[in-house]
Formats: sequence, C-alpha cells, structure tokens
Amino acid sequence: MLIEDEFIVYGIGQKGQVMNRKLSQIVIKMKLNTKEFDIMNTELLASFSFSYHEGLKDSDEISSDQVLISKEIFVDGNLMTSFGIISESLSKNLRTTNIYRYYYSPTENKKILVNVKHEVLEESKVKGIENIDGRFCSLISYKSKSSSLKKMVFGDILPYLHIYGINNRIKEYQLNIDPESKERDWIISYEDD
Repeated sequence: MLIEDEFIVYGIGQKGQVMNRKLSQIVIKMKLNTKEFDIMNTELLASFSFSYHEGLKDSDEISSDQVLISKEIFVDGNLMTSFGIISESLSKNLRTTNIYRYYYSPTENKKILVNVKHEVLEESKVKGIENIDGRFCSLISYKSKSSSLKKMVFGDILPYLHIYGINNRIKEYQLNIDPESKERDWIISYEDD
C-alpha cells in the first residue's frame, strides 16, 4: 500500500484474487481520506497485465498476472517510492515486468506512474472471445447493488473515459453509470486503434 499522511492512496496487487480477477500487477486507487484497505473504499482498478484466451470461458484466460515471480523495492522515501513486480501466466508463456513510481503530492489529485514491459516467452495459440484477446491493460469499474444488504452496495462507475489517442487528441467515451447487466460491457473494441 502507498500511504500518505496516514491515508491509503493506492494498493498495488502482488498476488491473490477478487471477483475472478487475479491481483498481481493491479493498481487499486482508494477513495480520498481512506484509512482502511477494503473493497468498499476503492475508487478504480487498473490491471497492467497482458492476457488472451484459449477458449470461451473466463477460466480459459491466459494472463501474465497469474503468478507472482518477484518484487523489489528500489526507493522507499518520503517524497518518492519506486518498486518493481514481475509476474507470469500459469503456463509460463507470458511475463510482465512493471516498475511503479509514486511521488508525494499535497493536492487531492494523486497519480502513480507505471512502466510496463510485456513479454511473450513461447508461441501461443489464441482462440476464444474475440473482443478480449490481446488485452494489454484494463481499467476496471464496478458497481454493486443490493436492496437487502447495505454492505453489498459499493463502487462507482465514472461517466466518461478519456484516452489519449492518435493525432495528439483525447477521445472521449461515455459510460453507462448504472448498468443492469452482470455481463461485461466493453467500451473500446479490439478494432479501435
């Protein structure tokens, strides 16, 4: 966890699993003034792993975030922290080496820098879900609703996603902030450059 003035700013996943998502190489941005690391206090998740499918089910995913290989702290300072995490797929054909760097910021707008290196170590046969294959990174938003359990009401989906694209332009995608489906909703297609 990255803690600033006794508040948790970010959590960086090393291993484990939540909601069928492996946690190595995942950045978890916490809500402002969070003191307890809990899913109820998360704001946004970003997975910096590489993945593809070898079938049609979620369990057929091959992803470089499945096994923690190593971690190392390079700088553990008051104004800057830098560390690295290496992870691989269970099949050992994908590897991701990420360097995370966080600089202290007295403002409410907190940012983390991630230098990502994906490697394909062995030739792989990609087959399965068309829009998922060849995923280099994922931004994950979620919203949980329950009329009977207050603890199960959490998460927010932001109304827009902005991506820096070609021709030095920022492209805006509108998101459904109150989805009714349990299915994934892909905002950017694999056909989008």
